[in-house]
Amino acid sequence: MLPAPPEIRVCENCSGLIEQFSLMSGNTFGATYWTDGKMVAPMLPDLPEFVKCPHCKSLLWINEQEKLPDANGKSFDSFSIKRAIPYLNPTFDDLLKGADENSLDKGREIYLRVRTWWKGNDRRRQDNESDQPLSDKEVENLKTLLEMLDENNEHDRILKAEILRELGQFEAAMEMLNVIFDEEVAQAVAQINELSEKGDYVVREFVFK
Repeated sequence: MLPAPPEIRVCENCSGLIEQFSLMSGNTFGATYWTDGKMVAPMLPDLPEFVKCPHCKSLLWINEQEKLPDANGKSFDSFSIKRAIPYLNPTFDDLLKGADENSLDKGREIYLRVRTWWKGNDRRRQDNESDQPLSDKEVENLKTLLEMLDENNEHDRILKAEILRELGQFEAAMEMLNVIFDEEVAQAVAQINELSEKGDYVVREFVFK
């Protein structure tokens, strides 16, 4: 992983300076992959699009915030760097609030609902044997996301199968997977199908051979 110089953004609500981490390069060496589609890679940190302002705590699309220009086209002045604070990661409720905004386009709503799904599952990821059931909020989010995904798209179809599995609809999950997939995703499909056959409704780490 090779970090790039941070960008400094200006919060549209309070004008506070926000430090935005950026990368020049990264890789997926040592990454873990989960059935809900989340990847955790030590050499490729997540760069969220939706964040919380560290000053006023408002929720923002970070790349829509004004970017402070480099001083003389080279680097930020030291005063700006000292005033800038790294953004905060949104909570489960923050992400769900963002997803429920009526003005969102479909792409952004899907992005936030997937992130909400991941955030809810993070507590289960801490213990791969955890069987904590979905909360009512998680269930409603997944039901909404299920309707938004396109089963004609291979990636979406796998996600829909995983959602059905986590909702406990195992037969429907296996039926969703009962089509021909590309060879590169065959192992993932087989593992989700196997979990469905076992009646397992918890997010699991993929084991690739």
